[in-house]
Amino acid sequence: MHFDGWAWGMVPYTYHGCPYYKVESTTKEMLRDMYEERLRRSKPDMFAWERQPSDFKDITSLDEKLIRGVVRLGVERGRLSELALTEPIEDVLSKWKLITGERPLNAATALFTKDTGMYTQFTMRLARFQGTDKNEFIDNQRVEGNIFVLLNESTMPPKQPIVTTP
Repeated sequence: MHFDGWAWGMVPYTYHGCPYYKVESTTKEMLRDMYEERLRRSKPDMFAWERQPSDFKDITSLDEKLIRGVVRLGVERGRLSELALTEPIEDVLSKWKLITGERPLNAATALFTKDTGMYTQFTMRLARFQGTDKNEFIDNQRVEGNIFVLLNESTMPPKQPIVTTP
């Protein structure tokens, strides 16, 4: 039996439907957890978080107005055909590979969700510090939202800090 060096230990190998791995000169049957981990490592695009179905059951959790705005911007910049302006949202998301069936993928949720409650990764903490060390805060705030909200908030000029007098 011969294995390519680049794939050794990364891609699971099977024989008669059962995965195996080598330990020195012995071949052992692979445990299910090890097999699944090697599958994930060998095909990261297939198992990536953003490619998994969202916890939301349908696209009503997505901000249709924001999706239409992105489509309009794509048309204005010449990246999308003007026909995209009148296409149903489901078709647009399907062409962008952001839904599976009628269920949005996590990527669609990250980009266009209206409800970030169940996703802790849609929270960003912003801070401004006094001087070059990080010992004294001038301003500190927390922002929640989809990627567009987080990007917008992080690039806006800082709001005036609330100053309290002792």
